[in-house]
Amino acid sequence: MKACPDCGSENEDAAVTCFDCGSLFADQVGVEVGRRRTIDPPPMLSVPSDSGATTETRGSTVLVCRMCGAVTSASHTRCTVCGSDQIAPKSASALSAAKSGRKKRLSAWDRRPRKGVIDGEFPDISSAWIFGFFGVGVLKLLLCTVLGAQIVLGQAGPKGLHPTTAAWKWAVGPVLLLDAFLAAVGAIGLFYLRKYGAAAMSVSLVLDVLLLSWLVVFNTWGTLNIWPGSGPYFFLACLGVAFSIELMYKAVKGDML
Repeated sequence: MKACPDCGSENEDAAVTCFDCGSLFADQVGVEVGRRRTIDPPPMLSVPSDSGATTETRGSTVLVCRMCGAVTSASHTRCTVCGSDQIAPKSASALSAAKSGRKKRLSAWDRRPRKGVIDGEFPDISSAWIFGFFGVGVLKLLLCTVLGAQIVLGQAGPKGLHPTTAAWKWAVGPVLLLDAFLAAVGAIGLFYLRKYGAAAMSVSLVLDVLLLSWLVVFNTWGTLNIWPGSGPYFFLACLGVAFSIELMYKAVKGDML
C-alpha cells in the first residue's frame, strides 16, 4: 500500500492515480515520491446561533463544495468529487438529512475548464446563437468578396457596372471587401467565444446597414433601379441595426473571453 501525497489515502502499490482525489502518483512517471506536505486545515468558522437553535445544531459546521454540494474533509484543499477549490463552511443544520451514499465521481474530462467553449459557462449565449452568426459570417465573406471584387474591377457600360455604381465604385467596393474581412474575423472569434469576434461582427453589420442605406437612397430617389424596390433592403437594414446593437452589447458586457 502507498499513501497519496495530496490527501493521504491508502492505495494499492500498482495504482496510477489516487482513488480518492484522482492525483497522479509521481512514481508512475519516474519521479521519486516526496514526503507528504502537511496541510493545515482551514479555520472553522463559527455559525451565529439564534435563539431557536438546539444543542445539536448550535455551532456545528462542515466544509461543503459550492460547485457540487459534496461534504469535503478539512485536510483537502479541493473537493474530492468535482475537484473544485470553491470550498466553504456551512451549518450542518442546513444540509439535507436525506443525502446519503457517495456521489458519482466526475472524470477529468468533466472537470476540464469550460471557458471559451461553446457549451461551457455561458448561459446568455446559446450554441444556436453562435452557429447562426457563424453561418452569417461565412455567407458574408463569400458574397461580399465576390461583389466587392466585381465592383472594384468593373467598368461602366451596357455589360458592366451601372453608371451610379461606377461613380461610387471606390467607395462601395472597398467597403464590401472590408465587410467581408470583418465578417470572417467575427465568425471565427464568435466560434471561440471571444469578445473581439462579437465586436468585429457588430462593425460588419454596421457596414451592411450603410451599404443597404445607399441602395435604398439611390433606388428610391436616384437612378439605381433594383427589383423589388426599397422595402426588403430597408427591412434588412433594420435587422442589421438590431443585431449590431446586440452583438456590441455582448462584446462589452457579455460573459466571453
